[in-house]
Amino acid sequence: MTTVSPMDTQSGTWKPVVGARTAAFVKKKTTGENALSELSMGVVLGEATDILAHCVSPTDRVASNAILAVGYVQSGKTLSFTTVTSLARDNGYGIVVVLAGTTNNLKGQSEDRLAKDLGLEDLQRDWRHFENPDATGTYFKEIEQTLKSWDRHRNGKTQEEKPAVLVTVLKHATRIANAAQLLDSLSLEGIPVLVIDDESDQAGLNTKTRQNLLSGTYDESGTYESIIQLKRALPLHSFLQYTATPQANLLIAATDV
Repeated sequence: MTTVSPMDTQSGTWKPVVGARTAAFVKKKTTGENALSELSMGVVLGEATDILAHCVSPTDRVASNAILAVGYVQSGKTLSFTTVTSLARDNGYGIVVVLAGTTNNLKGQSEDRLAKDLGLEDLQRDWRHFENPDATGTYFKEIEQTLKSWDRHRNGKTQEEKPAVLVTVLKHATRIANAAQLLDSLSLEGIPVLVIDDESDQAGLNTKTRQNLLSGTYDESGTYESIIQLKRALPLHSFLQYTATPQANLLIAATDV
């Protein structure tokens, strides 16, 4: 897995640690049926640690950057981002948002993998999972309370650890905009957030770039616009893009943060 961070002004300024959750995660992946070798999982863990080191430091208050993680087709990108997610939890990230596919079927596959790897089917001691949240119903209160409890432990006000927030969202303009509206209504300064865009060459880039170049306009395609809205709602975040076909991402990166 190769990490590309062309607009990263804080690259490598902090060192993630492998905490108890990630250690348990690695043990789970290297034992039992279909186990990976310790050597293979060690490579995955090393790459994931390097990727997270390129993300914003969890001790900052306000910062953002964008990272591109490139791997071969069927090279274990999903395992990479579930490992990064586990590391993020160990290193003080309060929210992880996964843009989990352009169809419900793909989103479901990613959610199943997250549930298996992160133990979401257990008592959810480490995570509270919210699927396609919006500002209606009980989502706001539940996420707000989860973050408050998580933050009290982070600040040493309680000894008992509380779950962080895991959000999975269909990569669709309305769904992402709904999640952005909810997160924008929360007080998130100083709350580190990791946004993971799975298959980032699909749908998330501005598909009107060529048209804008020819016509001198600055239009934004729907999903792209909603991702920008999401990023603006997060004072302290990294936008981590995974892909095996990075050509469009790399070509657009020079002009599009």
